[in-house]
Amino acid sequence: LVSSTGLGAAVLVRALWPDSAYAWFLGVSLFGALFVWLMIFVTHLAFRRHHDASPDRPIPRRVPFARAASAIGALAILTVLLSTWWVPDLRITLVAGVPWLALLAAGYAYSRRARASHPPLEEN
Repeated sequence: LVSSTGLGAAVLVRALWPDSAYAWFLGVSLFGALFVWLMIFVTHLAFRRHHDASPDRPIPRRVPFARAASAIGALAILTVLLSTWWVPDLRITLVAGVPWLALLAAGYAYSRRARASHPPLEEN
């Protein structure tokens, strides 16, 4: 169902904007790749903070400057992502990616709310 929806959206984009459809798809995929790497760095920072705060579960091996490297990496990816706005051929990255991310976030919020209002049945 998801693949069919994506295929339908691709056909619709190609029909409505035949000259820029490729740029739209490239922009969404570039946004996705950059966003995933940004989240990897942010998650690593949160992981380190969480484990440093719990003395009963220390990290077995410490890598020097791991936190600084993740922070620098996150800032670099965020800079690249935001800089696409000023490159005319890459502006589509934010124009297509931010609404897509908003749609995914709304779907996640909806499914989380629906799951909270309908807890799973208990097994006997």
